[in-house]
Amino acid sequence: MKIEGFSLYRYRLPLNRTLVLRSASIIEREGLLIRFSSDNGKMGWGEIAPLPGFSDERLADAAEQTSAIARKLVGSPIPKDLNEIDRALADTSTAMYPSVRCGIEGALLHLHAEIDGRTIRFTDRTDTPSNVPLNGL
Repeated sequence: MKIEGFSLYRYRLPLNRTLVLRSASIIEREGLLIRFSSDNGKMGWGEIAPLPGFSDERLADAAEQTSAIARKLVGSPIPKDLNEIDRALADTSTAMYPSVRCGIEGALLHLHAEIDGRTIRFTDRTDTPSNVPLNGL
């Protein structure tokens, strides 16, 4: 199966409380959602959300790089794991922004999981915790 296309969506969501960062305070969160589609109609989603004052990239830069990389991936086989994703992305950019890599990897892993009819799993270990704490920004 191959990657048939992609869409990129920009979002802006208000925060319940002001978030105070090292160099700024923010009252809303901005980011991008990327959706890859396969030639069998399945879709995989990822999020790209550089954090102002923390990430080196600006959202506009991340959007431009994401579109360029995604265009290069259209028509290529859908990677099945992180090793195949590494190989696919090695040909697209040498200086990929971390937020872009995170979003594209997530979307490609989600797409592969959708095609296989299962959820994304990063490990087959039996000692993997069922709950993982996180900070939802």
